[in-house]
Amino acid sequence: MVFELLYKMCCRKNPLDITEFKIVLYTLWDYSNKKIADKLCMSEDNVETLLRGIYKKLGVDRKPGMIGECFKRGILNMNNC
Repeated sequence: MVFELLYKMCCRKNPLDITEFKIVLYTLWDYSNKKIADKLCMSEDNVETLLRGIYKKLGVDRKPGMIGECFKRGILNMNNC
């Protein structure tokens, strides 16, 4: 429920779906891929596959770039982190 509210606070041009948005937030909060997988009830391989998709959508190749690009695009802001 909380994630859905935060997701709706994003800019309208958000290219990420709700699961990808959750992964970005958990990454921002310094969760490991394993912990993210546990939280989202999926395999660690699935998290890594989704991360690669997020990187591609945002035009980045690593987690720090992903976080920076999300702030730059307004996907993340001080109100939804």
